[in-house]
Amino acid sequence: MKLPHALNLLLLAALFASACAPAPPPPREAAANVINLEEGPKALDAPVTEAPKIAPPTSTQTLYQVHVRNAAGQIIEGCRVMLLTEIPDPLFLREPRKKTRISYHYSPNYGRTDFMTLADGKPKYLVVGGDGFLPSVVELKPAVGGQTYELTVRTEIMPIVTVIVTDHEGNRVSQPLVTMRPPTGTATKYTVRGLAPNEGMTEVGDDLGEVKLTRPHGKYWLITSRGSRELDPKMNGTCRRYQIIEWTGSPDTIEVQLPTKSEAKPSWYTF
Repeated sequence: MKLPHALNLLLLAALFASACAPAPPPPREAAANVINLEEGPKALDAPVTEAPKIAPPTSTQTLYQVHVRNAAGQIIEGCRVMLLTEIPDPLFLREPRKKTRISYHYSPNYGRTDFMTLADGKPKYLVVGGDGFLPSVVELKPAVGGQTYELTVRTEIMPIVTVIVTDHEGNRVSQPLVTMRPPTGTATKYTVRGLAPNEGMTEVGDDLGEVKLTRPHGKYWLITSRGSRELDPKMNGTCRRYQIIEWTGSPDTIEVQLPTKSEAKPSWYTF
């Protein structure tokens, strides 16, 4: 059956338009491409990807938009920004109590983190930190319905120390305790005001014996021990080893082998 001449012309026009139409836009980059935590934090001169558009808050919501930059104005990627309901205690500055946490994000390669929260009329707090950053606290305006608050926070990337702890036989120690603190009377940028020398200086490792700590260059006391409270409470803090190290900021892993039993506390280790 022959189609009417007019219909043939319409079909030809449609085919021609389809052939000449621009290709559809590529799919939006996956979140994994916006930030790579395995590569560590970065300072960028310009956005790598475009910041997404965020729907405005409703009458029961408040939106906080936080731009993370360094002193030079560069975009900071990989900084953890956490929204809290109350100001954190200095002892829990790096890891605030769960009951106070609303949510957290790592700053992406366009440098902006977005927090949409319930408008309860109360002030909120930001903890800016994570591996590679000196933790800091920013007080935010009260969460008022329908409001968007935009601010810029400043932070600097610091060296990350990686410590791997093994037992006297060379096996990885699950969840070791690692304290890395400046000697008594020596201040560093990482000393948290109001805390005793060891407070805020200790980290618990993972199941493979690895611990990451953020520290500026300098001399430190390094105290390592077993710390598997859940596996065996009796082992917590045993097989302790004391060392003095010069931290140069090298990316090389520091490997520590624990003794069969705790060393005697050396005379230089004082409070």
